[in-house]
Amino acid sequence: MDTEPYENSFTKAELRRELRRMWNQNHALNNDLIDLPDVPSIDTMMALRHAAMNVRKTWELGKDMQREHGLDLIPPNSECECAAGLWALIKSGIESKKLNQNNEPD
Repeated sequence: MDTEPYENSFTKAELRRELRRMWNQNHALNNDLIDLPDVPSIDTMMALRHAAMNVRKTWELGKDMQREHGLDLIPPNSECECAAGLWALIKSGIESKKLNQNNEPD
């Protein structure tokens, strides 16, 4: 077992690039959750890609979205297809919640 402490081997430029990428993804996810576009931005798909790989049916939903919206918006790779499918589930859940809140009697 390796007992050496972890030492980050990234250069300052690599760390800045990684932090910028993560910030862009988090910012895009926040904006897309507010705006609820039909197709999320690439940065949002990249932020959701790991979670999406573990949710059932996200790939099928993503492929359906890809056929509807095209390869320019949803690139032909499984991570983006799954992320788009997860986005569809998230968006429908948010819209359903909003609809239920609007239909509740005062």
